[in-house]
Amino acid sequence: MTDDDRTRITFDPRPGVSFAQYRIVDRIGSGGMGEVVLAEDTSLQRMVALKFLPAHAAADADLKDRFLREARAAAALNHPNIIHVYEVGEHEGRPFIAMEHVDGATLRDRMADGPFPLEEALAHGLHLAEALAEAHRMGVVHRDIKPGNIVFDRSGRPKLLDFGLAAMSGAEPITRDGSTLGTVGYMAPETIRGQAADRRSDVFSLGVVLYEMLTGKSPFRQQTEASTLDAVLHREPEPLSRSRAGMPPTLQAVLDKALQKDPQLRHQTADDLAADLRRERRDSDISSASRSRVVPAPEPAKRRLGPLVGVGIAAVLLVGMFWLRPWAGNGDGPAGVPAAEAAERRLLVLPFENLASTDDDDRLGEILSSLLIADLSQSAGLSVVSSQHLHRAIEQAGGDAGAVDEVARRTRADRALTGRVLRADPLVITTELVEVSSGTVLGSHRVQGSAGEDVFALVDRLAPEVRRDLSLQVPTDEGSVSDFTTDDPKAYQDFVLGTEASEKFYFEEGERYLRSAVQRDPEFAAAWAELAVLLMRQGRPQEAREASDRAMTLIDRAGWKDRLVILSVDASMRNEHREAASYIQQIVDRDPLDVDALFWLASLQRHALNDIDLSVPTYQRVVELDPGYAAAWNQLAYCHIFRDRTDQAFAALERYAALLPNDANPLDSRGDLLAYTGRPEEAKALYEEAIRLRPDFGINTRIKIALMDAYLDRPGWEETFREVIAEIEPVSPSQAAWARMVRAGLDAYRGRLNESLAHMEDLRDWIAVQTEELPDYALIDALLNENMILRFQGRFAEAHARVDLALPLAQASEDYSAWWVRHEHLVTYLAEGRMADAKAELARMEALPPEIDFGYQRDWSRGVMAEAEGDAERALRLYEAGKTRDTYPQNRIDLGAAHLRLGDPEGAVRLLEAVAIQCSEGLAAAHYYGAWVHYLLGQAYEEVGRPADAVAQYRIFLDLWQDGDPGLPGVDDAAARLKRLEANL
Repeated sequence: MTDDDRTRITFDPRPGVSFAQYRIVDRIGSGGMGEVVLAEDTSLQRMVALKFLPAHAAADADLKDRFLREARAAAALNHPNIIHVYEVGEHEGRPFIAMEHVDGATLRDRMADGPFPLEEALAHGLHLAEALAEAHRMGVVHRDIKPGNIVFDRSGRPKLLDFGLAAMSGAEPITRDGSTLGTVGYMAPETIRGQAADRRSDVFSLGVVLYEMLTGKSPFRQQTEASTLDAVLHREPEPLSRSRAGMPPTLQAVLDKALQKDPQLRHQTADDLAADLRRERRDSDISSASRSRVVPAPEPAKRRLGPLVGVGIAAVLLVGMFWLRPWAGNGDGPAGVPAAEAAERRLLVLPFENLASTDDDDRLGEILSSLLIADLSQSAGLSVVSSQHLHRAIEQAGGDAGAVDEVARRTRADRALTGRVLRADPLVITTELVEVSSGTVLGSHRVQGSAGEDVFALVDRLAPEVRRDLSLQVPTDEGSVSDFTTDDPKAYQDFVLGTEASEKFYFEEGERYLRSAVQRDPEFAAAWAELAVLLMRQGRPQEAREASDRAMTLIDRAGWKDRLVILSVDASMRNEHREAASYIQQIVDRDPLDVDALFWLASLQRHALNDIDLSVPTYQRVVELDPGYAAAWNQLAYCHIFRDRTDQAFAALERYAALLPNDANPLDSRGDLLAYTGRPEEAKALYEEAIRLRPDFGINTRIKIALMDAYLDRPGWEETFREVIAEIEPVSPSQAAWARMVRAGLDAYRGRLNESLAHMEDLRDWIAVQTEELPDYALIDALLNENMILRFQGRFAEAHARVDLALPLAQASEDYSAWWVRHEHLVTYLAEGRMADAKAELARMEALPPEIDFGYQRDWSRGVMAEAEGDAERALRLYEAGKTRDTYPQNRIDLGAAHLRLGDPEGAVRLLEAVAIQCSEGLAAAHYYGAWVHYLLGQAYEEVGRPADAVAQYRIFLDLWQDGDPGLPGVDDAAARLKRLEANL
C-alpha cells in the first residue's frame, strides 16, 4: 500500500451506513467546514447530529486542526442555550463531532414570519447574551453569530451552535492571510478590517441579530457584499422606530451601544449586554412576573400591602447546609417607574425625637420614621435611605442623630426630614424638610391626631405634605401606610425587634418576636418573609418554605419593589438562584445607592451562584457606600480567606468587630478564620467567648468547639461530640444531622474508615426514625459520603449501591442535583477501570436537563472523563472552570490532586497548602481528605524540589493514620518516600 493510499479519505457518511455505535439516518446540511448528518446512537438510543470534516479537507492539517478546535471549544461549554457536544472522534480518516440534535427551526427560519413580539425578542436576546457570556468566561469567542447558527428546541429555547470559527483563548489564530471569518452583515467592523476579533465582536454580531428580531430586517444588509461591508464600517442603522412603532427609547440606547463601530465604546462584555436586556425585559412588565408566582388566596376584608423589610437570601454554603443573610428594602418607586427617575432625589428620614420620653422605651419615634420611610418609598422619582442604612450612618457619626450634615453625607442624601413626636392625647407630630447642601427649609409640617387615631393615621396625613414639598406627585388614590405594612402597631414593633435579633444571629429571640408579629397580623407579608429567612438559617427548610409560601400569597398586596424581593426569596427557596439574583439586580439598576440590595446581590453571587470573585467587588461597593455595613465586612473576610488572602481577611474582620464590639458573631467569625489558618487553640477560645457573651448564640458554634478539641486530639473529644449532638437534636435536627456527619468524618480523618462508615450508617438509621421531617439532602449526603469511603477502600459494588439509594432521592428533591449523584457512579466506574460503563454514564448525565446542574458539575465530570482519556490539557481547563468558584475543601483538594496528576506540581502546591492547615467543619466532613491532603502535598513538594517540606507532610500524614485501619491506601508509599528523603537530607 502506498502513502497515498493510506491518506486517501474513503468514508462517505450517507444514510443507511453504520459505524461504531452510530447508524446514519439522513443528511441535514453541509457547509465550508463540514457536512452534518442525523444519526441514531444505538447504544444510548437517542438521535444525534454528526458533523464530519469534508473529505477534501480532512487531509489538510490546518483545516483539520481548525475543525478539532471547534470540537474542543464546544465541548468545554456548558449552558442551556449552547448545543451540547457528546463526543469527538474519527472514522476512516474523517474527523467528526457527535452533538445534541435539536429538531427545530433556526432563527433564520423563524424570522421569515416577520419580527418577534418585543417581550419574546428581549427574552431570546437575553438568553443568547448569557450563553455568550458563559463562552467568553471559558475563553471562547464564537466569531460567527448569525440567525442560521441559532436553533430553537421544542420548548422554544434558542441554542447557539457551530463554533467552527471559534477562537480559544491562547490558541493560534485560525485566519489565513487576506481572509475574513464570519458572515457578511453580522461581522464586526474590526473583523472586516482584519483586526483580531474578541468578545466585543460577538456582542456586535448579537446586536445585529437582536435588531433583526425586532425589526424584521438587517441593520446593514445592502444589495452587494461590498456595499454591505461598507455599511457595517461607515453607516449607522436606521432607528428602531422607523420600522416599528412603540419601541422604548431605552432599548434604542442598548442597540446603539451594542452596534458601536469602535469596540471601546461598545458593551465590553456579553454580561454587560445581558444586564441591559434584563433591565429592558423587567421594565416591560414587572407585575406579570409577580403574578406568575402568586399562590391564590381568598381576598381579605381589608386590603393590606406589605413592604419587605429585613428579608434574606437562601443559598447553599456547604453541602447540605444553608446560609441566609437579612436584607432590608427601601423601595424607590412604584411598578413601571423608569430607573432614571428613581434616583433624582435622595431623602433621609431621621428618627423622630420622642418629646415625652427621652428613653423612647416603646420606640415610638423610630417606628414613626420607619413607617414614613415605607410610605415615601413608593414615590416615583425618589430614593429613600433605608432604616438600616440610616442607623448604621448614625452610629458612624458618633451616635448623634442630630448631626444631619454628617449622616446625609454618609448616606449620599440631598434632602433630610427631621421630626418630633409629642406623646400626649392626642399625638402630635412636627417635622422639617431641609435641603442639605444649603440648609434651606423646604417645608415644615404639624400633624395632630384626634381621639382614637393611631400612628398609621398620622403618617397617612403627613406623607402627602412631604411629597408636595419635594415636588412629587401625590397619587389621587393614595391609600394608608397600613396598606403597605400592618395596621397593628405592636405587630410592627415585634417585626422590627425580630429583624434586629435575626441580623445578630440571635435566632431564638428573633423567632419569638416574628412569630408574635404574624400571630397579631396573619397578613403581615414582611414578617412572614423574614420568618422564612430565619427558619432557613436555622436549617428548618420545610417550615421556611411554608412561611415563604405564605408571603407569596400576599404578594399582590405589596409594592413593586417588595414584590421583587418576595419573588427573589421564593426563587432562592426553589434553588433558582440566577432568577433570584435577577430580581435583586433590577433593584440595584434602579437605585445604585441601595446598599441593602447590593448586599443581597453579593450574597447571592457568593453563596447561590458559587462565584466568590464575582461577589467581592459587589461587597466592596457596599462598604464603600456604607462603611458601617458590618455584615458586608464579615462576608468580605470569608471571601478573602477562601481565596487565601489572609491579611485582607483579618483586616476586614477587624472592621467588622469594631462595628459590633459587644456582639457574639464577630468572635465566632474570627474563630473561623483562625481555624482556617491552622490555629485551633485560639479558635476554640474565641468560640467559647462568643457563647459566654451570648449563651443562646449559634448552635453551630457548639459544634465547632467540639471540633477544635478533636483536631487538637484532646482526651474526651468523642464524649464532647456526643454531648453536643444530644443537646442540639431537639432544637434543630438538620444541624444535628450535620454534626453527626462531621463526627463521622473525624474517624476517617484518623484513618478509621470502618468506624466512620459505622457512624454514617447510624446517621441513616437516626434519620429514618426522626418524627420531624428532615430535608432529603441529609440522607443523600450520608449515602454519598459512604460511597466516597467505600470507593477509596476498593469496595466498588457497595459504593455503587449507595449511589443507587441516593439517586431517587436526588431526582425527587428540590435541594439536590441528580447530576452530582450520578457523578459518583462515573468516578466509581473509572476507579474500577470500567471505561465503557463510565462513558455510558456520562452520556446519560449529558441527557439530563440543564436545570439540575449547580453550575460547575458538568465541567468537573467532563474533566474527569477527559483525564481518563488522556487529554490532560482539556481536563485541567475543565477542572479549573468547574471548581475554582467552589470553596468546599474536598473540591479544592480534588483540584490540587488533578494538577499534581496532570503535570502541574506548582499549581498543586498553591492549591493544597492553604487547605492542609485548615481545622474547619468542611474539611472534617470530607472524611479521609483531611489527612490525604498531606500525602498529596508531600508528593507535590517532592516534584518542585522542596524535600524538607515533603518530609514534614509525610510525617503528619503517617502520624494521623498510625492507628488507622490496616492496609490503608498511601501509607506504605508515604513511609517509603519519607525513608528515602530522610536518608538524603
